[in-house]
Amino acid sequence: MTRLPSTPLPMACVGHAAVDHHFEVEAFPAHPTKTPAHRYRQIVGGMAANAALALARLGAPVRLLGRVGDDEAGQFVRGELQHHGVLTLLETVAGTRTSVSSVVVDAHGERQIFNHRGDALARAHALDVQQLEGVGAVLVDPRWCEGAATALQWARARGVLSMLDADVAPAQDLLRLLPMADWVVFSEPGLAVLAPGQSVDAALAVA
Repeated sequence: MTRLPSTPLPMACVGHAAVDHHFEVEAFPAHPTKTPAHRYRQIVGGMAANAALALARLGAPVRLLGRVGDDEAGQFVRGELQHHGVLTLLETVAGTRTSVSSVVVDAHGERQIFNHRGDALARAHALDVQQLEGVGAVLVDPRWCEGAATALQWARARGVLSMLDADVAPAQDLLRLLPMADWVVFSEPGLAVLAPGQSVDAALAVA
């Protein structure tokens, strides 16, 4: 009988970490105007960072690998992740800016996002795969395509489970990463980038 390890293997998330300026409003206006928000928070955002936070809150050991700028936003992201128990392997890219978004959410949970991607991931140095040693699963996003590809190659070579969070990204990046992952989870807009003009079922067949 196979015995499960008493301590689960850590998981690694690789990719996007950002600051989200999160505004909650009753309803979106019908035209551009000033709209009062009944709540505001500055929180961590970004696909890989959000996944890492969710795992940490569920009690799973998790590490986050990525790149941030040498600015206050990068310091905030690193501090918040560490506070919530994420092993934070976010390295600073000198002279760059961290990704920042304004996220406006209405009373029904619908949201609008205005993002400035920054340039930390675009100018990122290569991923150090030694930081992945010992993990039991890898999740990547397409925001840092080179880092994601390196992590997926490492996982495939070692038989480690891997997943791609396939949100909106350049089609060539999705096509590059798609066959490298064991599991791919699309957002509907991300799937539309891969197979424009097709139904969800047809686009999934393409994938």
